[in-house]
Amino acid sequence: MPEILQGAYEALGNREKEDLRRVLNHLLTRSFLVKGKDESRRDFYFLERHQALVRQYLEVAGWGLRLDPAFGVAQALPPDASARLGLDLTQSLVLLILRLIYEEGRKRLSLTSDVITTVQELQDKYLNLRLRTRPLDRRALKDALNLLGRFELIMVMGADPTDPATRLRLLPSLLFAVKADSLAQLHSRLKGYRQGGAADPDAATDPSNEAKEGEEA
Repeated sequence: MPEILQGAYEALGNREKEDLRRVLNHLLTRSFLVKGKDESRRDFYFLERHQALVRQYLEVAGWGLRLDPAFGVAQALPPDASARLGLDLTQSLVLLILRLIYEEGRKRLSLTSDVITTVQELQDKYLNLRLRTRPLDRRALKDALNLLGRFELIMVMGADPTDPATRLRLLPSLLFAVKADSLAQLHSRLKGYRQGGAADPDAATDPSNEAKEGEEA
């Protein structure tokens, strides 16, 4: 450990040292830290207070840090594509559709508000976009939603992620996982996934990359 980091670490109290370890582990394993989640709020405030120290620790491992106080989102930026998450086709589609729903909902709400949707709305949007002729497979949908929840992009507000009535809380971290300047751009990217078409080659995101079927993003 560089001497300057060792000195900064030793200057922390025992509780702060534990907080630092927990925040670094969270960022490196989940990519995002979102203030809006009750269980993450304390860690987010710690990160705001010790941003420089956290950034220096991540840089030792080659990672970067993006912190957006307005949206309450922190993101660990991987050093290269090998550290990014590879999504399968269903996961890519679900991520893009939820990002679209988030963008549509955000137009009606305040800047930092979370958007609430349902599994039924997700399935309806999937069919309305004519991505496939049948609803999303229940097993694949469950896996996709659980994955996005683990990376703090959404919160599944129910015991069964495949129940049409289950509510999904869409977190502002979606803005950073899938970059898009407009609804039209999101629709254009989804169009590339329509049945019979190839996936959009520019759909990769950092670090939750939308991938072509069977590919690493």
